[in-house]
Amino acid sequence: MRSFFDGWKQMNEKYDGHAIFSVMFESFPQQGVRAKKDDATAYSWRQRSDHFLMMEAGSKDHANAEIYDEFLSQHQDAWIKSSGYGRLQQYINYGHGSKDPPEALYGYEPWRLERLRTLKAELDQISFGLGLTPSPKSHRNRG
Repeated sequence: MRSFFDGWKQMNEKYDGHAIFSVMFESFPQQGVRAKKDDATAYSWRQRSDHFLMMEAGSKDHANAEIYDEFLSQHQDAWIKSSGYGRLQQYINYGHGSKDPPEALYGYEPWRLERLRTLKAELDQISFGLGLTPSPKSHRNRG
């Protein structure tokens, strides 16, 4: 844990004035989420998410974007290995763009993605609700 935070401190010092690296642990009440059956909605981590970790780098320009992204990816991979979950499980708003598989955001059970693909094809054909996360696209809907 100490080396993790030392790495963040070093990156903040190295890119001082050009980028800010932050990490946040988040926890919030889960009673409402857990009151629903696991298969009642597409939310995939209903019984398994108590704490969230958000890691980010904010910069004034994109000159070092690959360095920042690699730093974040290495730390994300280290957390996955030590988390006890065995694979990436993300709160949808904390997705990491194109690196992370849609299953990490929407659930690893195939029915969850199919359910979202069907809803997206019906309700969001122009990707209005896409936001910052990858869409659960299907062969029927390339939007």
